Amino acid sequence: MRSIRILMIRLGIDHNDMESKRLYKKLENVGYDILYSGLHQTPEMILDVSLSFDADVVLFDMAPNANPGVIEHYDRMVKSNELTEPLIILRTDNGAGFPYIKFKKNDDIDIISDKINKHFQLVNA
Repeated sequence: MRSIRILMIRLGIDHNDMESKRLYKKLENVGYDILYSGLHQTPEMILDVSLSFDADVVLFDMAPNANPGVIEHYDRMVKSNELTEPLIILRTDNGAGFPYIKFKKNDDIDIISDKINKHFQLVNA
């Protein structure tokens, strides 16, 4: 069985992705197959990369000024094209109102990994 594939995107215009890179390394060390697409991604670009990478999870690492419309647009494109829906996860300190799995910026890697693994245990049960 292959590792869970995570596509990670940094949303926002703060040009600071050091936290994202640290999270990337932690997720990689836990054993996930992870691809970090970097900053300034449009929903169309995210969809293209998630399809070519065959992502199981799309993790949006949100800066305080991130536009949640990018996530919603991406989600609508996946559903309208009847594609296999990856698990959408947000790393944000302000995730109120989002129907996706969320975790906070200071959450331990074990909390994040547990949420991901529990989802795939339920899906594969």
